[in-house]
Amino acid sequence: YEKGIIKLDGELLWAGGRQDKDREKPKIRVDYGHYGPGNAPCATCPVDFTNHRIVSAIPTKDGRFVARLEVPEQEGVYLLRVRVVGEDGGLGPPSETVRVKIQ
Repeated sequence: YEKGIIKLDGELLWAGGRQDKDREKPKIRVDYGHYGPGNAPCATCPVDFTNHRIVSAIPTKDGRFVARLEVPEQEGVYLLRVRVVGEDGGLGPPSETVRVKIQ
């Protein structure tokens, strides 16, 4: 996180585990929720992903991706998960939940 931007990077997997190098900028759905200081759920508690955005990802040569999510600079914790959006609009499986703390 830096100045209102959360940088996301990870492994880019497609249906059946294949990597689709023909797609220039795959779409990533980022589900997220913001919790004020001291209000974030525990690591094993359910998370209310109240918001989502579709962002373009930039694939790297090693089968990974980078993407950026702009968020308000609000103190607290953002909880996020990402899913690849297929060409037909279908969603891939969710990533693990990521915590980003803003102070």
